[in-house]
Amino acid sequence: MSTYSIGDWVVHANYGVGEVRSVETRTISGDEADYYKIKTTDDLFVWVPVDEDDDQEYLRDLTTPRRIQEVLEVLRNDPKELPRKSYGRQTRISKAKGNHSIIEKARLVRDLWVHRQEKRLGMKERRALQWATQHLVAEWSLTVDESPEEVEQKMYQVLRKTHLA
Repeated sequence: MSTYSIGDWVVHANYGVGEVRSVETRTISGDEADYYKIKTTDDLFVWVPVDEDDDQEYLRDLTTPRRIQEVLEVLRNDPKELPRKSYGRQTRISKAKGNHSIIEKARLVRDLWVHRQEKRLGMKERRALQWATQHLVAEWSLTVDESPEEVEQKMYQVLRKTHLA
């Protein structure tokens, strides 16, 4: 169970990395409750219930530098071939998006990136690659205190070196 303070960086399951800006009491459908007001790296504001049972479904702590090393290993590993049919690829993407794990985001980036080198991605796959890349890079850059541009460059260097050799 995590309790977050103002200024903490967290990862939202759908919106990615954000900073807790305040805790506010809001009334929704007649029920009053406390909510974290989180500003994402996309400049969106998201409100998440402070209730420990609810917030774990949506929020997790920022990853660790050790976990970033695991991300790099995932990027270097052989890709998992994507299903041939669009429905199968969309199912795989949906599962990865719903997982809330930085490792799953790295796997999705790797697999879609490699697939793109061999075949053209459909619009949904391109959007999924963009989404996963953005979320992966945002969390990685905050964890290691590097700019998103530096991190993205490192990520693509690893992918090119490993999978285009």
